[in-house]
Amino acid sequence: LLVDDGSTMHHLHDMLDEYLAAFPVLKARVVRAGKRIGLIQARLLGAKSSRDSPGRQLIFLDSHIEPVVGWMEPLVASIAEDRRRVLCPVIPSIGWANLDIMGLGGNSVGIFDWDLVFRWEARKELRDSRFGAIGIDAPSRVAPKGPDSEPFDSPTMAGGLFAIDKSYFYEIGSYDDEMTYWGAENLEMSFRIWMCGGILQ
Repeated sequence: LLVDDGSTMHHLHDMLDEYLAAFPVLKARVVRAGKRIGLIQARLLGAKSSRDSPGRQLIFLDSHIEPVVGWMEPLVASIAEDRRRVLCPVIPSIGWANLDIMGLGGNSVGIFDWDLVFRWEARKELRDSRFGAIGIDAPSRVAPKGPDSEPFDSPTMAGGLFAIDKSYFYEIGSYDDEMTYWGAENLEMSFRIWMCGGILQ
């Protein structure tokens, strides 16, 4: 499900619809806001539009995310084991010069500083010669398997890149619909998950 937040770009209208229609195996559709409603309202529009779909999980990904092969299955499987789990996928950087994946960052946790600014920090217990301080090297666009891909607890997460049980998302209050700017949802969703008995990984 793609959410168009009142885009005025020509290629995101009829051309996008025609492109998706040419690949019915994608099972993708576009939900369009009639006007610009902002990041949080657009995410809520997408979540609401998915309420009648058969899936039991919601996975939020910002438009700049490029998933790799095998990225979704571990998230969905972990939530199936415990519906209170909320998982943030590994978010690698892509090199600007050659579009290569620069590192999976799979040993990072979300933290915040005294200014309440969210950022990623390497897990101290994994700083060794196998992983390095910035993450796991990934020579391909395939998600890792094995113990290095197992979920682990994280204090906070990126508020727009996570998987959650659909009913649990609404039980904890979903996104705060009064938020109008990017950034605060990182901590707000993280604190809400912890305070409502969730498991953030």
